[in-house]
Amino acid sequence: VGMVLAKLGMEVVLTERPLALPLLQRNVDENRLSTAQVHALTWGEPFLGAAWAQEPFDVVVGSDLIFPNNSECHALLVETLAAVVRPTTWCWVAYEPREQATDTSFLGLLQRKFDVERLAPDCLPENAPSDLWLLRLHRKLSS
Repeated sequence: VGMVLAKLGMEVVLTERPLALPLLQRNVDENRLSTAQVHALTWGEPFLGAAWAQEPFDVVVGSDLIFPNNSECHALLVETLAAVVRPTTWCWVAYEPREQATDTSFLGLLQRKFDVERLAPDCLPENAPSDLWLLRLHRKLSS
């Protein structure tokens, strides 16, 4: 998602786990995305002192973040999102439900910090997968 936004000319910060960072950087280089910065980010680890995180983000997007086999990291993801999403930030998370227990747990974690709105399927593009959830997250003021 971030690479498409960069291709459209928007300034973006793309983050990835340190292990996958070289692949992300190669993709950015091969696509000549001059408006994209690439940085390592491990959910739950401090990053707000990093130069790339100094300015507030207007938009935060995420996709393919949640899987049943990474459920031990879901709370760390929510904490990381809460650190970068301000009340004026637009935050979108594309999510493909996989297991009901995982889905319920993740949504519960999100709802502690965010008001969560799921876009209705008829609001999605015509060829979007039928099981795609597009979540709009709005930071709760009291969290």
